[in-house]
Amino acid sequence: MLLQPTPTPPPRWPEPVDGGSPCAAYAQERRTAYEARDYSAATDANVRLTRHKREVHR
Repeated sequence: MLLQPTPTPPPRWPEPVDGGSPCAAYAQERRTAYEARDYSAATDANVRLTRHKREVHR
């Protein structure tokens, strides 16, 4: 079954820090989850990205 594009634009998400591989991984995880319409997993990735930025990139 082929999914149709998500009807709404992506919400405003926390931005990853350039050059940070954990940041990029969380952002990719979020994008993949959102495109699969797994909004819970996308939110989880946002939480991990936000926590990582707060703890590492102050």
